[in-house]
Amino acid sequence: MIYNHNIIQRQYDEIIAPSFDMDARGIYASTYQKGIIQLQNTNLLQSKTPLQVLDIGIGTGSFLEQVALLCEGEINLFGIDISEKMLDIAKRKIPSLRTIVDNATNLEHHYVERSFDLICSHFVTGFVPMRELAPKIWNLLDEGAYWSLIGQTMTSYPNLRKIEDSLASKLIRWFSGNSKLDYDIVCCPEERSEVIEIFQENGFEVRQIETFEPKIDFANLDDFLDFGYYSGWLTPFIEKLGIQNASKMLSLMINVLLFPVHDNQSIEIALARKITK
Repeated sequence: MIYNHNIIQRQYDEIIAPSFDMDARGIYASTYQKGIIQLQNTNLLQSKTPLQVLDIGIGTGSFLEQVALLCEGEINLFGIDISEKMLDIAKRKIPSLRTIVDNATNLEHHYVERSFDLICSHFVTGFVPMRELAPKIWNLLDEGAYWSLIGQTMTSYPNLRKIEDSLASKLIRWFSGNSKLDYDIVCCPEERSEVIEIFQENGFEVRQIETFEPKIDFANLDDFLDFGYYSGWLTPFIEKLGIQNASKMLSLMINVLLFPVHDNQSIEIALARKITK
């Protein structure tokens, strides 16, 4: 199952965009910095010809803004995102940015006359399967060009998953009238090996890859919502459960029975290069 794009758009426009750049726990900034270092380990940013760069799911433009600052020559920047509100923020940061409001499944319809030296897709593969995205990106890249990928895998949040099956969680779901979560609402790769496999099957050579596993502590429900709901990490799951609108009684029950929680994410940060299939 692929998550409903209209729902994603509403969530990013209404819930996530206003607070995204606050970056709870600084994890977005940390992953972007690791992605930038991977690019700096190539000679891409030293190009003397105009660099063509597309960011798929550009969000508020923080990564592309850094790329533009570090590029030694001319650079042409393009961004596509499902959220117009996120793009509005990106365009304030990068006035020359050329944007399209759409989802990544329609990528090939927008750039038929263009090819790119670098395509970025960061935290997109939770909503658009990497196996679907890979051939689209391959077709848009010049020979020898790069794909920068950052995304969570299904090995993230192991302790929250254990809580989902606990007696306390079942009691809370019964009390609130919510059913058990369906993890098919996202489509992240299972683990690092699947990420590498998809790259290789679609004509990419993996040049650099790093697994980043930041620790996350949630003291209570409010702490969890600040991170998971308003920053976009777990918005689909939280909205499915409806706990962002929990009554005082339900919030108290959740805090007593489920928190504190100590957990970690699992994020793959990779740079791959297009080769002949």
